[in-house]
Amino acid sequence: MSIAGNYLKRFADGSRLINGEPAENLKYIVVIPAYNESGLYRSLDSLFHTHPADAPIEILVVVNWAEGAPVQVKELNTSLYHEYRRRYGNAERSDMRFHFILAGDLPRRFAGAGLARKIGMDEAIRRFEAAGTRDGILFSFDADTLCEPGYFAAIAGHFNTHPDTSGCTIWFEHPLSGTEFKAGVYRAVTYYELHMRYYLRGLRSTGHPNVYHTVGSAFAVRAGDYCRQGGMNRKKAGEDFYFLQKLFDTGQFSECNTTTVFPSPRPSDRVIFGTGPAVSEYLSSHREPLSFNPQSFGFIRTFLDRAGNLYKADEKDYDHFLSEQHTIMREFLRDNNFRIVVNEINGNASTPESFMKRLLRWFNMFRMLKFLNHCKRDFPQIPVTEASRKLLLNEGIETGTVEAEELLVLYRKLERGNRP
Repeated sequence: MSIAGNYLKRFADGSRLINGEPAENLKYIVVIPAYNESGLYRSLDSLFHTHPADAPIEILVVVNWAEGAPVQVKELNTSLYHEYRRRYGNAERSDMRFHFILAGDLPRRFAGAGLARKIGMDEAIRRFEAAGTRDGILFSFDADTLCEPGYFAAIAGHFNTHPDTSGCTIWFEHPLSGTEFKAGVYRAVTYYELHMRYYLRGLRSTGHPNVYHTVGSAFAVRAGDYCRQGGMNRKKAGEDFYFLQKLFDTGQFSECNTTTVFPSPRPSDRVIFGTGPAVSEYLSSHREPLSFNPQSFGFIRTFLDRAGNLYKADEKDYDHFLSEQHTIMREFLRDNNFRIVVNEINGNASTPESFMKRLLRWFNMFRMLKFLNHCKRDFPQIPVTEASRKLLLNEGIETGTVEAEELLVLYRKLERGNRP
């Protein structure tokens, strides 16, 4: 049985949802969850007007709502579903087809972007399997996102030139000005994206090799690796973070910075964290958001710098390692049963390299985030612009008193240049 066939048998929800047969050499499928998305047209038009790709493309839109949703929500979603099908069902582009899945009354316990994305991605795997495709690429996109015309060509080129990569993040930029939203929205999203890039740069300053953005509208993954990792989860929010973390841990992830997607800065309360809630929070408080204290990243760097000494370590070696850590790191390691973890890793590692690979999987982005939250007690968060300036100053980059937008532009430039 193929990897896809085995995955569909073990993990996929439901059965085939699209009746039409896929193109024989189908290679690219974009999955978009949509809930009350009257503005989805802009996103679909953006994809429709991309440059031709080297193989057929399908766009799968999952129009969804939870059981018990208000009648007006069901009626609007159903109306939009039929309108989307009329408008794009016979779109005049030979290499691109649009499909719309109506997923109504999803179990309230799971209903949300995670389950909708999983429904679409599992159906994409069925489409690839039906087409006999063994090297398909899944794209994760959102209903309020736009892309550059070279979107498909750039990402296809990235996978071709990186044959060992399991997946990649795609360069993203929120709009920082315009007439679609009020000035406060653009200021809020400037702060939020600055936090995202500051956070990523801080984590990378620790020396951890498997650190990337986790943006649901800006990643792609090989279909086979999607199946190997058990597919998308059904979390109401953060589904992208938890799924991508499994790919990061393989050490075979990468970045595609040769094209750009543009997520919307709109406020939203549909999920508990992310762009929408961050913008909404700023609009209600008008206070500059806080971010992690730069000193906290230094504790992680010290931990990782010394961690290799724990390979085949005895009690004396372990105690010496702890003595080199800051008190707050020692507390965290104790609370997370680190001594037991080290013993287990050593029991399964035959070389220093395999030891560090396993340890990095344990101390991954998820656990680093938990540590940074642990640090807030003794090293309180500070305004994101102050944190961003201090981190760069630690690298010898003087920014003076520039404001958030200028800082963000600088962070974008540094990040895109550092990781081609």
